Amino acid sequence: MIFNNRAAARRERAAAYARHVVAVLAPHVPDLQHPQTAAIVTTAIEQQLGTPHASWEAIIDSAYVANWRLRPAEEAGQVRVACCRPSLSATDRAREAELTALINQGAP
Repeated sequence: MIFNNRAAARRERAAAYARHVVAVLAPHVPDLQHPQTAAIVTTAIEQQLGTPHASWEAIIDSAYVANWRLRPAEEAGQVRVACCRPSLSATDRAREAELTALINQGAP
């Protein structure tokens, strides 16, 4: 019974964190303002936290552009924002850091 309670608590923490990430990023990433896209990304984050994979990523901007993605953070149970352009500018690096910091602020 204790195991089931712990597993349920882990799933709820993952779900809360995933909702937090999408809510924080939505004002900065217009595609996350679409309910279907938000739901897909939320589910992807929850699944990553439940069964982590080092190579996991979720595209958060247009699939045609795919410059901005979520990737596993160095700290377990978190994600970070990554820009995937062939050549990153200082602005891209600053936006990565800014958005990742926003995710970490007030994370459940």
